[in-house]
Amino acid sequence: ANSSRAFHNTTLARGKAGSLWAAFSTIPLDSNVGPALPAETTELHKSMQEQRISSGDNNILKHPQEQIYQHQIQQWISANPKIAPYKAEEYLAKLWAEQQQLFNEWDDQNRAGSSTASSAARPTVLFTTDTVNLVLKAWCQSSNGETGALRAERLLRWMEGLHSNCSEGPLAQWESILPKPDYESYATVVEAWSRAAVFESKRPSEPSGLGIKNGKGRVKHVIPESTKLAFECAKRAEELLMSMQGAHEQRMDSSPTYSNELQPDTQVFHSVLRSWANIQGGTKATAIRAMRILDL
Repeated sequence: ANSSRAFHNTTLARGKAGSLWAAFSTIPLDSNVGPALPAETTELHKSMQEQRISSGDNNILKHPQEQIYQHQIQQWISANPKIAPYKAEEYLAKLWAEQQQLFNEWDDQNRAGSSTASSAARPTVLFTTDTVNLVLKAWCQSSNGETGALRAERLLRWMEGLHSNCSEGPLAQWESILPKPDYESYATVVEAWSRAAVFESKRPSEPSGLGIKNGKGRVKHVIPESTKLAFECAKRAEELLMSMQGAHEQRMDSSPTYSNELQPDTQVFHSVLRSWANIQGGTKATAIRAMRILDL
């Protein structure tokens, strides 16, 4: 319950969104995305999942409602990419609250000795990493600059936190079915920061310290605040690349079955290079940082 509350408390920073939330509030968000699923559909899904587990296949079968939700996110992105991530993340928060409720109900039935709980290998899984990745994609493609990248990274850190805190918390027994960052998760957030760097550099901004002279009486070259912010976004893309590499090495050391899924590839390196290369008003420093990436 505490982790659910924390997620809800950090999900929607409405006060900072300005007029964007005024537009968002005019778009209806029903309690359910898509049509309600017939009971027999849900029961069939549950039966198929239990058969897979009993046969030794521990992969999670997508819940029908998740497939509907993923399709809805794609429609939101196509219709209005600026609004889409706010809607997608709000509904994800609702799904997470419902998921924890299912965990709690399963635990209660199990403690009470319910035959229903004991016959089920695990409770219904409402969403997987694929769904969280779609929300990350929505933030990445939202053209919300630094705000979109920050929100994407926060969601990535939330997934990481589910597993870093799992060993001792109430979610420990569900670690194998909780959403866990994969290659697409990290690559999307790196791309979000790369796009943010270019986006922020194009904002109109007055140079800070305009007209300041150096000791020789010459006007000192100053960098616009928008370019400075773009530098910080590009640096964050670079730091996420390093973080992705660190996560790859950690899993490689801790899991004998790990097969390099998180290792950054050329696409991720290109995202970081684009962030430095395409900053409007870039300086020699941006070229040096790009060259440093090539040397990795």
